[in-house]
Amino acid sequence: MLKNTIRQIIAYLLDDLFYGILIVQVYLYYSAFPNDKKTIKTLVYSLFSICTFQSILHMRDMFAYFGTNFGNIEEFRKLRLGGSILPTTTGIVSCAVQIFYAYQIHVISRSKLIAGLITLVSHKPKNF
Repeated sequence: MLKNTIRQIIAYLLDDLFYGILIVQVYLYYSAFPNDKKTIKTLVYSLFSICTFQSILHMRDMFAYFGTNFGNIEEFRKLRLGGSILPTTTGIVSCAVQIFYAYQIHVISRSKLIAGLITLVSHKPKNF
């Protein structure tokens, strides 16, 4: 049980570390590209908001596991909101990013076919 607890703590801390890196990246984007289109800015800040929401839920779950219910082994068997909503938020963010990359390739190559193929390949089910 101790190994699983340590793994969970490391996973939560890594999530917080990566969220900190994301904050720096969004700040650098804000500073470096003040004249970007509003649609691109909206996409960046919307995805940042989704990631912020997910990170808040993970911090809440970590506090529930290791703070409020410290020592209660039964709490680890419960699936909390941060873990249950993770596939949905990950899917939304990755789909939006892949479509944006395909759009950027379309702008550079001026080929709808290449952009369409990239979008199709990036969204095919990975388990089939």
